[in-house]
Amino acid sequence: MRRLTNEPVEPISRPARIVPSEALTYSSVMPEYLERVERDTPLEDTKRKKKRWAKQFLDVMDDLEIAAIKPKHAYDYLDKVLSENPKRSNKKLKVHLI
Repeated sequence: MRRLTNEPVEPISRPARIVPSEALTYSSVMPEYLERVERDTPLEDTKRKKKRWAKQFLDVMDDLEIAAIKPKHAYDYLDKVLSENPKRSNKKLKVHLI
């Protein structure tokens, strides 16, 4: 009801602004992420590390849906990397999570 006239108000009908065509996966957003790393990361060494870690995560964990990725996946990733490289420092790997 409208306050001043007591006339009923018609519901607003409008189409959704974003229509998802398919579920976003890790590999589908990787190019955008790598572009953002290239643009927003000032140090070359940090750029290389971020790119390497992102690609390694994809290789180790396969192509997960973005909505399905949880903190548990990061720990699973670290466990798999440590099992493949037992001499690698656990402390350095946990820096990936931060």
